[in-house]
Amino acid sequence: MKVPSPSAHRGNLGTSREERFVQSGVWHVRTVERILKNEIYLGHLIQGKTKVINFSRQAAPADEWIHAHNTHQAIISAELFQAAQPDKDNKPDRDMPKRPKASHSPNIFKGEIYCAHCGRFMERTKRNDQYIYRCVTKRMAPDLCDGNCIGENAVRQAVLEQLLQYKGKLAVDIDAPSIGMNVIPELRFIEMELSYVQEITRGLYENWVNGVIDKNDYIEFKGHYQKNMDDLRHRSDELKQSLNGAKHLKATLQESLRILNELTDAAMLTKAHVGRFVERIEVYRDGRVFVKISDRSSV
Repeated sequence: MKVPSPSAHRGNLGTSREERFVQSGVWHVRTVERILKNEIYLGHLIQGKTKVINFSRQAAPADEWIHAHNTHQAIISAELFQAAQPDKDNKPDRDMPKRPKASHSPNIFKGEIYCAHCGRFMERTKRNDQYIYRCVTKRMAPDLCDGNCIGENAVRQAVLEQLLQYKGKLAVDIDAPSIGMNVIPELRFIEMELSYVQEITRGLYENWVNGVIDKNDYIEFKGHYQKNMDDLRHRSDELKQSLNGAKHLKATLQESLRILNELTDAAMLTKAHVGRFVERIEVYRDGRVFVKISDRSSV
């Protein structure tokens, strides 16, 4: 029916890969499912579907949701809403023996891995007892991407190799004497200059009291040297702030290096490693994997 998808409706259309995908109006399966289950069209609001645990937003159990009925005018009937829900009668009988669940491991690259050809995210699935990532565009809009697929182990290895290279760069950066050291000579000079100007200011007062200079000269000279001291103190505060920032940066780099020193095998990679060090992963059809290191690892 050519109805624009939510992303196409909201997006500013352009020429990038992501924008071309939005412009195509492709509907995601999860988007349709979410709309069909959303009771807001019945005039109800449901709040509290997510909660923050340890600074991470997570889904809350359904029995903890807050339901507010008839908060606004409905745009569909309850009968139509119910008719759009999944047909429970076609689901397998609960009394039938269930297949044993396959072993599961965390999806550590979720939200970070993309197809290098269409720019869309790659979903994780299992094939022959092995996890793979595949481009979702091929299934939804074949004219936008020819498809892309890669094994999770290959992604793990590529990320590990990139992190090991980054570890070498960190070791060099930490040992660089320029981190904070370049401001120390200027700070010492300012301290000596402040001491010198303060001594001159005290001498001015004594000269005024002893009649060596008159009041007008004292006020004029004192104002000049006071401005000089204010400028020196302001510059000193800037340098100290820069030095503290450099110390914080060095401590962060040392912690990142400590974490990477413990990472010796691709199987050891966790979601925490990806969240700290990886900003984006792009996969090519020929198996190449581009890993962009995140600035978060040095902030």
